[in-house]
Amino acid sequence: EEEARIRLAMELLPPPDRKVLVLRIFEEKGFKEIGRTLGIGESGARMRFRRALPKLSRKVESLRKGDLGGALT
Repeated sequence: EEEARIRLAMELLPPPDRKVLVLRIFEEKGFKEIGRTLGIGESGARMRFRRALPKLSRKVESLRKGDLGGALT
């Protein structure tokens, strides 16, 4: 059930946020490589990751509470 929530929350993220999380968490890429893949600098990749992770967390928490509307924002 939790895995399904995380997967749904990932799908609800904007594509740039989803991509940076997939590359870092699931593909275990370093920020330098993520930056090259996304066409941004290493520091930009770090920043994008630091901003995307809380978004994912908020969406997962909204889904836990049954608040689909909150997960869609």
